[in-house]
Order: sequence, then C-alpha cells, then structure tokens
Amino acid sequence: MQNLKGNLFNVGILVAVAAVTIFILGMRAYLPFAVANSTTTNVVATANVEAVCYIDLSVNSIDFGSLFPTQNTPTTQNVLDIDNGGNVAANVIFQATTWNDISNTITGFGASNTTYSNTYNTPWASAFGDGNYLTTAPETANGISVPAPSFQTQSTNVPIYFGLAIPPAQTAGQYNQIIYVENSC
Repeated sequence: MQNLKGNLFNVGILVAVAAVTIFILGMRAYLPFAVANSTTTNVVATANVEAVCYIDLSVNSIDFGSLFPTQNTPTTQNVLDIDNGGNVAANVIFQATTWNDISNTITGFGASNTTYSNTYNTPWASAFGDGNYLTTAPETANGISVPAPSFQTQSTNVPIYFGLAIPPAQTAGQYNQIIYVENSC
C-alpha cells in the first residue's frame, strides 16, 4: 500500500499566509486581490434629497344644500387632503373665487363667507372669528398642515371641513365657488 500522506490536499479551506487570504478551489489557488505594493483610498459619495410634497383630495365638489339669507352652516363638509409619498410636512394654502350666481355672474357674494377648520362642526361664527375664512388671494391655512410621510407611513392626510354663511337679502339663485387647495413644502 502506497503512503498517501504527502499527496493529500485540503480542498475548500482558507489558508492565511502572511496576511494574504488564499482560496483553494479544486487544485488551483487564487488571490482575491493583489497585495504587493498596493494602496487604497476612499471616495466620498453625496446626494441631496429634495423636499417634496404631493396633494390628492378625497372629493372635488362640496354641496352645502339649500340655505336661506342670514343662515349659516358649520364646518361639516369634509375634504381629505392627502400626501401620497412626499417626504416633508406640507403647509395648506387656500385661495377661492367669489360666490357667483351660475345664471347671472354679476350677482354674487364674497369668498370670505366660506369658512374652514380642521375640526368637524366648528360653528361658522367661531371659524370666521378665528380668521379661518377663504379669500381671493392665496393664504396659508391657519392651523392646518399635512404631516410628513415617512418610509413606514408613506401616505398622510389631514381633514379640512368647510362651512358657509349666506349674507342678508342675498338674491335667490344657484351659486358656485371654486376653492383652490395647495400643498406647499
């Protein structure tokens, strides 16, 4: 019987020799990288992630129903302002047209007769008194912002409730108003 002791190889074992790792695969040895006279340095990579917010509204129309002159309705008409995938909190900005009779655009009443709140059923007078009424110029909503989405919560939202007051002696008719909602970040 032949002595095989001198002919055995350790296959698949890592051998450390003078701080160099050698992989033995089959019957060949490979060095993962050259070591003799080599140097390394770092490359620093940077990226600036921009602030972004989005807007999606749960509804695109509000119906206050039939009201009489001097009658008002509290903030019960709900619009959900949704940010799907932004990365910062969004300030809500409103701008509105005046209320116009759809058959006679000369007849109308002010944008400020519409109030808003992030609380359901706020009395019209309270919302108006707090300065939460619409104007024809863009204005940041008092106390309303959409929280920042995150990696864990990729969609956030805030409810916005609208109310309306009809001025005394307002001419009978069907009126409409356009409310512009903007998320600004």
